Amino acid sequence: MQPDPLEKLIHQTLRSLPDQKAPSSLEARVLAEIARRQGRSARVRSWSTWPVPLRLAFLLLSAGAGGLLITACVLLFKGGPQAVFAILGANPLQGIMNFGVTARATVQACGDLVHLIPPLWLYVGLAAFVSVYGALFGIGATAYRTLWKTR
Repeated sequence: MQPDPLEKLIHQTLRSLPDQKAPSSLEARVLAEIARRQGRSARVRSWSTWPVPLRLAFLLLSAGAGGLLITACVLLFKGGPQAVFAILGANPLQGIMNFGVTARATVQACGDLVHLIPPLWLYVGLAAFVSVYGALFGIGATAYRTLWKTR
C-alpha cells in the first residue's frame, strides 16, 4: 500500500520548511508554570496525579463510607434509628460484620435482578444508552462550535 501522492507532497513541503525558534520568554513561562503546578498540594491536583498510596487509601475510605451508609440504611429500614445506634454504637465489630453481610446481600440481589431481566431488554437498554450518549456528544460538539468556536 503506497501513501497518496497528496500525502507525500504535503509531507515533503512541511519537511522543507525551516524550524522556527520559540520566543525567548516562552521557556521561562513554561518552567514557571510547571513549578507552580508541582508546588500545589495533592488535594488540588487531579486524582490521576495523586501518589498511589493516597489513591488506594481514598478508594478504601470511600468504599468503607459507602458500605457503612448502605448498612445504616438497611438497619434504619429494619428497626429504626435505635437499631442503627444500638449496633454501631454498642459494638463496632458487629457493625463491621453487618457491613460484610450487607455487601454480600447487595451483590447477590444485583446478580439475581440481572438474571431476571430478559437479554433482549438488556441489549435494547444498552443500545438506548449508546444512542443517548452519542446524541449528547453531538449536541455538545454542536454547541461548542456554535457558541465558542465562532468567537
